[in-house]
Amino acid sequence: MPAFNLIDEPWIPCVMPNGEAREIGLRDALNSAHQVREVFDSSPLVTAALHRLLLSIVQRNFAPGSLVEWKALWSTGRLDDVKLNDYFIRWHARFDLFHAERPFYQQAKFKAKKTTPLKRLGWEFAAGNNATLFDHSWDEDRPAIPPATAARWVIATQTFAASAGKSETLHTKDSPWTRGAVILMQGNNLFETLALNLLSLLKPDFPSFADDCLVWELEETWNRGGLASSVTRRA
Repeated sequence: MPAFNLIDEPWIPCVMPNGEAREIGLRDALNSAHQVREVFDSSPLVTAALHRLLLSIVQRNFAPGSLVEWKALWSTGRLDDVKLNDYFIRWHARFDLFHAERPFYQQAKFKAKKTTPLKRLGWEFAAGNNATLFDHSWDEDRPAIPPATAARWVIATQTFAASAGKSETLHTKDSPWTRGAVILMQGNNLFETLALNLLSLLKPDFPSFADDCLVWELEETWNRGGLASSVTRRA
């Protein structure tokens, strides 16, 4: 089986302080967030979805319980790489895009009667019934898709996919960020951007569940009629 682990492999498009464009992995993006100017992809959907993924990991490990705690985090100017490395070691296998049992953001051994081109994950392309105005490709045009690109598309689809309707296999609803506007406060570097967009879990506006966790932390796997209801509220 091929392997492409999002923690180690370069796939997140970043702009460095000198203007250089560089792809880096999850570990480097967060450990060196204070040395990265911004995360930027040519697709606004991918850019927003990547920030959502990064924020979910930062929120999990550094969620401020008060304004005092947030100010303490801000004053350090960087994320604690020891804490991040411990987290990535614990969940390393769950970030493999091609894992045989737990492929990242996917359902292993999923079978459908009808298949669509992989590039349909790129919502800017005219693939399947996804009509666009300015893209003139067609379903039979199937170029090789690098794993880094596929990873970005999978994450953008998980964030922004519109409802696929009901089929004999499953029923999907809109993804979490499909409806509404996305607002991102931006700092002078990626660390500041992530810190500025953390949520205070003490506010009553945001519901909290004792069993809530990130989807790759779940011990159960999603299955038909099984875990679908609980996964809907998880990043």
